[in-house]
Amino acid sequence: MAEFREDTIIYPTMIALSACLCTEIEDSGLPTPCACGPIVGSLVLDYCGTCADGKCGGQAWVRLVDAFPSVVFPTPLTDLNNCNAPLAYQLEVGIVRCKPVGTSSGVRGYVPPSTEQQVEALRLQLADMAAIRRAINCCFSSDVDDIDYIMGSYVPVSPDGDCLGGAITLWVRGPY
Repeated sequence: MAEFREDTIIYPTMIALSACLCTEIEDSGLPTPCACGPIVGSLVLDYCGTCADGKCGGQAWVRLVDAFPSVVFPTPLTDLNNCNAPLAYQLEVGIVRCKPVGTSSGVRGYVPPSTEQQVEALRLQLADMAAIRRAINCCFSSDVDDIDYIMGSYVPVSPDGDCLGGAITLWVRGPY
């Protein structure tokens, strides 16, 4: 790979946070995701594993959503000539799993997922939410020096495919 000057704030933060997330999922006894780590670009997750076999590992990720100049963290600085202001970053930390989809029957039409299937999916989704929060807190309390962060809301996501889950928004600012 060609040598270049790497980002020294958000890149190592995202790598460390990804490792914390993957470790927390394993340590919590949750199903091992098919993929766990940083992703780039818009959220496009449409593969959760083989949903039909009941062994759905899902996907877990850390992704960069936005980067902006900010002096009063985490408010974007909109002043003229703000290119020397420190940057703040908006990250997303999330997990998706297979969702209950119900079945089709030629005689009766669509049969929705059972209450038990819905309850089990909810149980796993909330366990994943708690694991994301623990991963964020653990990562920033020990692995990343001089990083300010603000944890935002957990928002359910249901991308294309048979996936459902959620993500926590996180604003991060490194030393400047």
